[in-house]
Amino acid sequence: MNDTPLHRRTIQVDSYEEDDALRVVGRLRDERPGQRVPVLHDMELRLRVRVHELRIVRAQAQMHAFPHDECPFIAPKFAQLEGLSISRGFTRALRELFAGVSGCQHLHELARVTGPAVFQANAALRARARHASGQYTPPDPEVTMRALRGTCHVWAPDGPGQQKLELGWRPGGSEYPVPPVAQVRGRG
Repeated sequence: MNDTPLHRRTIQVDSYEEDDALRVVGRLRDERPGQRVPVLHDMELRLRVRVHELRIVRAQAQMHAFPHDECPFIAPKFAQLEGLSISRGFTRALRELFAGVSGCQHLHELARVTGPAVFQANAALRARARHASGQYTPPDPEVTMRALRGTCHVWAPDGPGQQKLELGWRPGGSEYPVPPVAQVRGRG
């Protein structure tokens, strides 16, 4: 059996705090280890996202490795991310702007994964600020539900996330993974 993969796709998104914004750097790499062209795609998307409104204020795409000379011609179009809010409707807006022949499938995919990464970075930023204040106050359950309702099976209406909130659990104040509803109920 050969343990060398035929293909490896790596997507990495790093977020950094900068004043009142997040600097987000995403990278997508398609590698074909052991082949004549070991790196087929190496693309980068850099965003600046204003924290208070989660709005993209700067966007730049770069292609470091690509299969066709014409590929980089589409990179400037990704500046159209500027002005978009990373909230509900973000994925739809990306499809309208960049899907299919209107863009690049690889940069489109990279832009799509930056949305949830920005939400996680923003949550980490808020949690760090709450803890740094010395007076940790857990997030408001209603705000949590508005932000997370319908995002996955845990946050379905009346799902386990909502049930745990109703039982007094708060994000950021306990261990992960959060125990099941029955165990949270037993603690109350």
